[in-house]
Amino acid sequence: MCKYVAKLRLMEHGLLEAAHGVDDIHMKLASVDATEDGQYETVEEFEKRVDLYVAIHLARASSSKRDHYKNELVYQARKEVILDFLRIAISKTCQNCKA
Repeated sequence: MCKYVAKLRLMEHGLLEAAHGVDDIHMKLASVDATEDGQYETVEEFEKRVDLYVAIHLARASSSKRDHYKNELVYQARKEVILDFLRIAISKTCQNCKA
């Protein structure tokens, strides 16, 4: 859920490449044979990391204002993200554990 929010916030400012970069952010999960502490992160930590990514990109692009999604490429990508979110929201299987 936080990835979709991050993508939409970045696209709202016209930052299409940064929005595509959100897909490369993955949650650090504990491996089966891991014995050391700190090799995984909680959902809250993951959300903070995604929010930090968004904040950094918005700060770097301080000249871009809201409503810069009206570019044709950004508008189309934004539409695809919204449709993808709606497809996942109505699905009956969990995206994480496939239950």
